Amino acid sequence: MSIKVWGFGGSTKPWMQNVCSGFDVTYFGRHNVDYTKPQEFIDSITDIPDVIVYNINNAGYEPDFDKVVTGDTHFEKLCDIINTTYRFELNLLEWFFGHHRNKRLLWITSMEPYNINPAPPEEYDGDILMYRQVRALEHQAIYQQNIKPRNVAKNNIAMGTCVAHNMPGTDIKLNAIIKDDLFQPMVCTVINQLDLTEDQLEVATITHRDVNLKA
Repeated sequence: MSIKVWGFGGSTKPWMQNVCSGFDVTYFGRHNVDYTKPQEFIDSITDIPDVIVYNINNAGYEPDFDKVVTGDTHFEKLCDIINTTYRFELNLLEWFFGHHRNKRLLWITSMEPYNINPAPPEEYDGDILMYRQVRALEHQAIYQQNIKPRNVAKNNIAMGTCVAHNMPGTDIKLNAIIKDDLFQPMVCTVINQLDLTEDQLEVATITHRDVNLKA
């Protein structure tokens, strides 16, 4: 039986299509979903997927190299993201795990919230505090769902993955996570390295623990 996948965001791009390749996939995005109305979307659901993939762009910020104080416009943008796409993702995840069992969520995110390494001026990425905050919120949603006893008992797993700007090869690794049910309750970086064989998946968690999963 084919794995039923719902993909949110990036559906017109080859990278996301490769992530979902080979599955019974339905794509959602701003063209067919109102992210300001999560409950309306939930109420319309008639068919339940096995896996949900989030690849929604929650960034909303450009690097700022001159900012000294975080002003009103930054917070307004942050609150807008929280009240739209982030809340949609959170509410759908809560409903998905709260009412079903043996379900999986793959959340494409970023490890930027854990970047604590000073960089020389020529390598500095700018002030991206608000971006870091949005990504940190995603991680907390993942962690909270994974530690809920009822979700553990029902074998529901949420996994967050950073893919380094959708680098080539990471799409195949994520496809393998779905295909072979390699989900782990963590937020990690998925790396595609040339010295790895095609049937290996290498991930590194925020605690710097290396894990090799056979795909």
